[in-house]
This record gives sequence, structure tokens and C-alpha cells, in this order.
Amino acid sequence: MTVFKNYIFNFLLLTSQLLFPLIVMPYTNRILGPKTVGIFNLVDNFAQYFITIAALGISVYGVREISKAKFVSKQNLNETFSELISINSILTVFVLIVYFFFVFFNPTVKANQTYYLIGSIQVLVGVFSLEWFFQGTENFKFIAVRTLIVKILSIVAVFLFVKDASDGLIYYFITVLTFVLTSILNIIFINKTIEYRLPSIKNLKKHLSPLLTFFTTKFMISIYVTMTTILLGFLSTEQGVGYFSLAFRVFNIVVILVSSLTTVVLSKTAIMVTEDRKAFQDLISKIVIFNIFMGLPAAILVNLYAKEFIDVLGGKSFEPAVFSLKFFSVLIFVIPFSNLFALNILTPLKKENDFLKATIIGTIISLILNFSLIPSKGYLGATYAFLTTEIIVSLSLFYFAYRRQKFNLHLSFLFKTFVASSFFIPIYYFLPDINTLQRLLLGMFISGVFYLLFQIFIIKDSIIIYYIKPFLKIKLNQNEKK
Repeated sequence: MTVFKNYIFNFLLLTSQLLFPLIVMPYTNRILGPKTVGIFNLVDNFAQYFITIAALGISVYGVREISKAKFVSKQNLNETFSELISINSILTVFVLIVYFFFVFFNPTVKANQTYYLIGSIQVLVGVFSLEWFFQGTENFKFIAVRTLIVKILSIVAVFLFVKDASDGLIYYFITVLTFVLTSILNIIFINKTIEYRLPSIKNLKKHLSPLLTFFTTKFMISIYVTMTTILLGFLSTEQGVGYFSLAFRVFNIVVILVSSLTTVVLSKTAIMVTEDRKAFQDLISKIVIFNIFMGLPAAILVNLYAKEFIDVLGGKSFEPAVFSLKFFSVLIFVIPFSNLFALNILTPLKKENDFLKATIIGTIISLILNFSLIPSKGYLGATYAFLTTEIIVSLSLFYFAYRRQKFNLHLSFLFKTFVASSFFIPIYYFLPDINTLQRLLLGMFISGVFYLLFQIFIIKDSIIIYYIKPFLKIKLNQNEKK
């Protein structure tokens, strides 16, 4: 399947993933309030932390190994899948034991123990998320269709069963059930595709060394991403978690969209780096342009419309989250490049140790800043810590990646795109005095149309034109300079 078709299916996947927060968040945030939302996010992040430990880096390593195995033979694909899921399953059992020990013997979680018990289901089925397998085999069609079905069902369930502030447990249970249903669909598909074979200890051991590197890297990342929310919950207030989490979820939705091409070409870069280095370099250059084209205007728009986003998705009670979202908007441009450097350059080049070094730097900085700032400044301190950490990690990854593989930074395109995006500012301030949702939609629409026209008729980058043309059905000169 071509990169373009994979991107279309991945775009559908992202659209389905956006359905849940964009439709449900405005409803649940108003019904449940900042404190209950804070508890939900605290427990959800805690469960995700244990899932990360059980996965042992397979979410990244697995994509690379599966993408290589599928080109060798069906037998090799079966064996690789069987080995990786066996490692994940064994670790999940041990992780669950630790999880239950924490839940039953830690007095600080007693008030929300039922939430944590529901979260254990999420930890259990985490082994069957299998996104690494579907990405490695480039089966984005299945991921997109599956996710769309599950998300629609979950949206219906939320509106049917979550009615007031006391329904926080029901909301979290519905969220966990979406993971269960997704896992069931994955298992049904895998049973038709893969023949599981019980692997030998020797075959499991061969994965442990690279997996430990990937795991350490993933674990370090989780410290300054997931752990920030957990520390905020234990060192500050659950209400602060609610503010921080809403801002984080809004900016993360946009980051996922901007990083979509990085995800699609993960398996491509793993193969290209050994078979066609020139094609690998060209693909990296295209991702740089895509990240600039999507990331810079998105960052500026989210910063401008932060108050409108929070008001629409959370309501007046979440207004303090505007501060965090304005800071996080910077990362909408930064993080897609971090993903590019780490996943599309260092990982295919088997320079995982460089990836690890950058995350160790980030972890140390994050822990110092979080423990220093959260007790006194709460969610504001968590915001400062997270922003600083992500910027430093991105700069570190850029240093390592550029040293290993030179690529075009497209600074001229970056400057022109910044000029185009700067016109969003007068558009924002000249919008009519209408209600918040109308203002948000109108401002985004006018800005989007202006930006596309500016890119097509003024900037005229050939790569952007190539990908925009199929959607707009217009004839443009193919010989413009990049």
C-alpha cells in the first residue's frame, strides 16, 4: 500500500480518535467538573505507566522488527510476533502483581480505590493493543475502521450513562471498555492472520538487549510525560490535575495530527535506511516540510484561540487551563520534530542509545523542575516543567539525529510559512463579537482558507503542491522551486 493511501487511512484513524474528545469532552468536563476529571486523568495516567513498563519498548521496537520480518517470510513474521507478544504477556503478569500491591497497600489511593481497580483491566488488556504489529505490517485500514467503530460506540455509551457529577466511575469504566473491545477485535484479526507459536527461551533472549534500550527510553519519556500528571496529583491537587490534563489533551490532539506522517512512514524508514539511503534522505526532507506546513500554523492558532478551545471543551470552570494551553502550543511545533528525529532517523539507523541519552537528559530536568515547582505553583509549575523538558529533549534529539544523518532544514520554507501564519493574528482580532464556538469555528475557517491560498499561490512549494492538488482538483505549474 502506498504512503499516500496509508496516510489517508491514518487520517481517518486520527479523525475517529478526535471524535471522542471533541464530542465528549465538552459534555463530560461540564458534567463531572475539574476535580472528577482530575481523578480520572490521574488514574488513567497511572495505568498507562504500568502498561508502558509491561510493553518493554515493544511499541517502537516491534514496528521495526515486524516491518523487517514481513519481507523475509510468513514464518518469520509468525515467529517474531509470537516472541514479542510472549514477552509482553509475561511482563504484564508481573506488572499486575505490583499494581495490585500498590492499590491495596497504599493509603493515599484508598479514596479512589475503585478507579484504580477498574484501571487494572486496562493494564491487563494493554498487551493486546498491538498497534506495533499493525503499523509494522502497514495495516492502517484495519486500525482506522476498528477505531472508528469503537469510538462511535463509546460516544453513544457516554451520552446514555453519564448524567451527573457522581458518574465519574461510569465514565472511566466506559473508557476502559473501549480498550477491551479494541483488544477483542485485535485478537479476532490476529487469529486469522498469524499462527502463534510458543517461542523458546533462546528466541526470547535475543530481543531483550535492544528491548531494554527501547524500554529505558520509553520509561524515561513516561517520567516527564505521564509522571508529571501523577506527581501533580500527589504533590498538589486533583483540581490542578484537571486543569493541566485538559490543556494537555487539547494540545496532544493537535500534535497527533501534525505527527501523522511520522507514524505512517515508520515501517518505510526502517526498510529504506538499509536498501535505499537516497530515498531515505528524501523522505526525511518531505517529513520536515510536512511538519513545518502543519505544525507552525497549528501552534499559532492554538495559542491565539486557547481561551476559546478551553471554553468550548471545558467550560468556565476550566478557565485556568488557558494558561497551560498557551504554553503547550509551542510544543505543537516542537514535538513532531522530536518524533521525526527519534523515530524516523535514530531508530531506523539503530542509534537507540542516542535516543536514550536525550530522554535521560529530559528525565533529570523534569524530575528536578517538577519537585521544585509543583509543591509551590501546582499546575503552573507542572506546565513550566513540561514545556522546558520537551524543548531540551527536542534540541538534544536534533543534535544526535543531524550528526548521524544530514537533512535539509528548509529554513526558507519555515520563514515563508511563519509569514503566512502571522496573518492569523489580525484575523483573530477582527472577528465579530459572536459566541465562543462560532468565533472559534469562523476564525479557524478563515485562517485555514487564507493559509492554503497563501501556500498555493504565494509560497508554491512543489512538495506541498503535489499533496494538495488531489484534494483541490486544480492545475498548477509543476516546475515551481522548492
